[in-house]
Amino acid sequence: MNIYIVRHGQTDWNVEGRLAGAKDIPINEKGIEQANIIKEELKNIKFDKVYSSPLIRAYETAKIIHKGKIIKDDRLRERSNGDFDGMLKTEIKEQIDINDPEEKRFNIEGINDFRKRVNSFFDEITKDKKSKNILVVTHAGVGIFARCYFEGEPLNNDYGLYKINNCEILNYQLNTSNELLLNINKVHTTKMGINRIKKNLYIDEDAVGYCKSIITNKKCNITRKGKNYYCELDNIRITVNANNYCIITAHII
Repeated sequence: MNIYIVRHGQTDWNVEGRLAGAKDIPINEKGIEQANIIKEELKNIKFDKVYSSPLIRAYETAKIIHKGKIIKDDRLRERSNGDFDGMLKTEIKEQIDINDPEEKRFNIEGINDFRKRVNSFFDEITKDKKSKNILVVTHAGVGIFARCYFEGEPLNNDYGLYKINNCEILNYQLNTSNELLLNINKVHTTKMGINRIKKNLYIDEDAVGYCKSIITNKKCNITRKGKNYYCELDNIRITVNANNYCIITAHII
């Protein structure tokens, strides 16, 4: 299964630095242009299912990319910033920490509740054994927790590192058992299969791609840091996160 996650095209509020949240703001001319670029990039992929946030900026983007059926799913909505939606980020900076997990005042959707609904969506679609390619069009906040779901927590819990740009694509490749995952975002990756075996990772296929070397039938110990497991082997960084997905990132040489 290939899961493609796309953030909506640019809006005027993105340019102005306003919190859009649950507000229904359309994409602007640049956003339309961005969506058409993504349409061209993905034109050779036959999507079995396409999901979108019901908010217009995401749904408009999805309609440009894909001309077939689009399933709206409320779990893909952006997090609501409550009374602060529509305000400039600079205006609220001194008033409240919008990223405080405990903050629910001013009708703000709690981060933990937000994350639960995002996880619920991905729990569901990863069980879809019939679909080969799935497209998900959504928002920056959903993208952050989608990356957490597949990749584990960001370095030093800096979630800003996981924010994706307008019409940026995330692509995760899972096998039919959901045991494997190729994280092919932003950098070249090896195309290999790996299994998690207790304290070891066993590479059971040749690694090909932009790697320092080709590796076959090797074992390597992994170390645990927090909820995640890490391994460095011949310039290949392997991560097994709490959901037991495997992320393989090959360093470009």
